Amino acid sequence: MVWIAVIFFVAAAALVVMTLIGPRRLFEVAMKQFRDPEAAAKVLMPSDGQFLFRSIAGWVGAVVMALGGCYALSLADGHGDNGASASEVRAATEHVAREIDGVVMSARDSGYDTPEIEGMLIRAGEHSLQVEGTGAGAGFTLTNADGDHPVCLSIDEQDTPPPSVDALPPHTGSRSISPGDIAARSKWVELSASVRAGAC
Repeated sequence: MVWIAVIFFVAAAALVVMTLIGPRRLFEVAMKQFRDPEAAAKVLMPSDGQFLFRSIAGWVGAVVMALGGCYALSLADGHGDNGASASEVRAATEHVAREIDGVVMSARDSGYDTPEIEGMLIRAGEHSLQVEGTGAGAGFTLTNADGDHPVCLSIDEQDTPPPSVDALPPHTGSRSISPGDIAARSKWVELSASVRAGAC
C-alpha cells in the first residue's frame, strides 16, 4: 500500500512542477521540435482560455493526487492489505481472554494450544490474526497478519475443588464425564487469562 502512496505523491509533484512552469511555456518548448517553430505555433497555438483551463486542471489534478497519496498512507498505517490495527488486535485478544477466564479443567489435561486460540479468533470473526505460543502453553502472542501490534495473552492456573458435571463448560466434553471420573481426577484447576501489550 505504501508504494501506491508513493506513486500518487510523485504524480502530484510532477503536476505541480508542470503547472508552475506554465502551459504556455511548455507549449513553446514543444514547438521547438518543428523545423519552423513560429509557423507551427501559429497553426497549433491554443487560446488563452485553453491555457487557463490547463493551469486549473494541473492544480486540481495535483491536489487530487496528493489526497489519494494521503489516503493510501492511512490505509497502510492502520489497516494495510493484511494488517489489523493495534486496537483491533487488542480487542480480539481480550475477547479470547474472556472465553478462557474461569474455565475449570483437570490438571492432567493439556490446557490450550495455538490451534484452539486460533479457533476462538475465527469464531469471533477474526480470520487474519496470527497466534504464536511461547512453548510452555501458558502464553500466546497475537499479532496482525503482518506481525505488527503484538499483544500477550497469559493463562494462569489456580487449584480448585472438583466441580460437578453440570458446572463444567460444554467444550470440555463434560457430558461424557461421569462422577467417578471426576473423583478419579484428583487435581482440578481454574484458569485465569490476562492481556498486556507487547510479545510474551
